[in-house]
Amino acid sequence: MAVAQTHVDPKKVETVEMLVGLLEKYSTIALVRIEGIVSSAMHQIRRDLRGEAAIVMAKNTLMKRAIDLVKDKKPGLENLKEHIKGPMAFLLTNTNPFKIATYLDKKKLPAPAKAGMIAPNDVLVTKRNTGIPPGPVIGELNAAGLPTRIEQGTIAITKDTVVLKKGEKVSRTLSAVLSRLEILPFQVGIVVEVAWDNGSVIDGATLVVDFEEIQNQMVVAHQQALNLAVNAPVYIPEAMSFIIAKAHREALSLASEAAYLTPETASVVLGHLDAKAKGLIAFILSKSPDALPEDYAQMVAAVPAGSTASAKSEEVAEEEEEEEEISEEEVGLGGLFG
Repeated sequence: MAVAQTHVDPKKVETVEMLVGLLEKYSTIALVRIEGIVSSAMHQIRRDLRGEAAIVMAKNTLMKRAIDLVKDKKPGLENLKEHIKGPMAFLLTNTNPFKIATYLDKKKLPAPAKAGMIAPNDVLVTKRNTGIPPGPVIGELNAAGLPTRIEQGTIAITKDTVVLKKGEKVSRTLSAVLSRLEILPFQVGIVVEVAWDNGSVIDGATLVVDFEEIQNQMVVAHQQALNLAVNAPVYIPEAMSFIIAKAHREALSLASEAAYLTPETASVVLGHLDAKAKGLIAFILSKSPDALPEDYAQMVAAVPAGSTASAKSEEVAEEEEEEEEISEEEVGLGGLFG
């Protein structure tokens, strides 16, 4: 009795072998959803990622077979199989997966709401004059939940209206209305579904990050920590120069107010005493104009109203009262990020 032999398509074998070689080569293996993206956009993304990542498409069954053949060498990789549904592809890279996923997120393009699609986000139609003349279209707009009225011979939508909520299915009527209004409420592109990175399985949504916002938060946190260290004080290398400068200003202010003469405080102390002396002269002359020689009166008259020679001393005192604040420029925080 003849034994039936199973014929295996050589092309499928070749594809699986190619996939296995790639899965073994890269440290990060992601599954990306490619539904709705046009071929021209796909080619552009592939060109942009050249040298950093590769996008490889194959039938779902062959992708799963390749994972089965590699899973012993890469524990946890088999967890990707349950996500292989619909139009999927492998994204393979040895670089930071967060960088790649964030780049792909920025490459999404506006897309129309097609009938049957599940809304990934709420769809808001804003108050507007549509420019469309009255006719059957009024009934379509009303059927989509949009309040209307006639303004200057055209149809106007009278208030902002959410016509579709996240998770709801797009109806044919709503699809036609949004198309007529030239509203593209969704985005299409390559979306990272899940990624295997050196043994860790990461949900695709967590891979998309705002690097600029994170950097700004780190800069602010570093600045606040340094301010705290200076004012506490906490004697760490990063804060020492500011702590010493603050102590020097406080010591100078104290010595000046105590009239303690040093080369650094002499001008402040003498200026302060000079101001007090002139103030005393002015007081005496206000009570008895002839009590002092005329030279004293001229000395006081030469001082502008409201000015004091102790302005420098007052500035030092004000610096002492204010809490030390370290600016980003002072600490050179830009160097933290190269």
